[in-house]
Amino acid sequence: MGLGALATGVGLGGAAVALVLILIRLLQRMEVGRYGESVSAIDPTWALLAAIVVGAFFGWRRSMPLESPWQRGVISTLSVFGALFLAILAAPIWHFLQFPGLTLLFGACLALGVSGSRWSVSGAGP
Repeated sequence: MGLGALATGVGLGGAAVALVLILIRLLQRMEVGRYGESVSAIDPTWALLAAIVVGAFFGWRRSMPLESPWQRGVISTLSVFGALFLAILAAPIWHFLQFPGLTLLFGACLALGVSGSRWSVSGAGP
């Protein structure tokens, strides 16, 4: 059940990163400008914040059946680090594959999060 909670946090945190980065790149493609300079409405650091919040929340939430808050905290923390690793991995994916690569990363992370959630729920028992 703990590994399922970890996979859920990492997967959904990585999906949040990929989604925010796709949104940022789409806004940059629209070239919103003010006074001759390009303006982006969203800063890329929001992707890191999304990874931290979503990874910690779902890592904590899916590990609820565990009795020890220490174990739940460790799972949440490892979920954040895994999601941040996926955020670092998104840079070369964007460099080489552009939008199809980020979309593929989003789909893979979402699939990991959903399958980890199912694994965690089935491991928790009745």
